[in-house]
Amino acid sequence: MSLASDPESPIVFLKLENSSGSTKEDLLLLEKMADRALKEDSLLVVSSKKSFLDKCRLPVGIKLLVSAGHSESDLVKAEEEEFLKNNGFLFFTFFYENFPNAFI
Repeated sequence: MSLASDPESPIVFLKLENSSGSTKEDLLLLEKMADRALKEDSLLVVSSKKSFLDKCRLPVGIKLLVSAGHSESDLVKAEEEEFLKNNGFLFFTFFYENFPNAFI
């Protein structure tokens, strides 16, 4: 996964660094990752949803959102989760270091 959005944005867009070569397969993988993160970590995660008929080819990816309802411990827990580490979701450290007042 790599950061594909502005680092200052509160909405982080992560894209696959290594595509499987199939947009459909990449979307299925990202959807599984987003579903697991939502179920296990209470994160605001959305996988790309688009039609295969779309004329504009946007990168396949995941949007991560943090709200004021998330506490520092929520972010620490998310960062420590093995699933998140293995899939490059170290965004949370970045977010907390750059926006610590969002959790006060």
